[in-house]
Amino acid sequence: DGMPWTFEALTPMVKVHPGEPTQVLFRVHNPTNRTIVGQAIPSLIPTRAVDQFHKTECFCFRQQTLKAGESLDMPMRFIIDPAIPKDMNTLSLSYTLFDATKFAKQPVADTQTSVGAN
Repeated sequence: DGMPWTFEALTPMVKVHPGEPTQVLFRVHNPTNRTIVGQAIPSLIPTRAVDQFHKTECFCFRQQTLKAGESLDMPMRFIIDPAIPKDMNTLSLSYTLFDATKFAKQPVADTQTSVGAN
């Protein structure tokens, strides 16, 4: 609730071979007129696959800052452990995005700039 960004998987489905690195892309867009800091929280189903799903790079590792109207394509790289049980042949990864602007590690600059002349 309250997170105005749009978020979509540019790679909505991928077949992987356990042990091989895989990359998928996500696109996020800030349609507002202000800078927003977002934080993504991942969720994996079935949850018993969490120990076999290894993210090597993910936008969820850190906060993302998007200026007003800005879009960003974000990669997520992962490896499925070859020891994954044979009966687990479909995994679903999802993200929940939160507006973390007020908790940002760095102050967020206002999108409006004042210019003075002497």
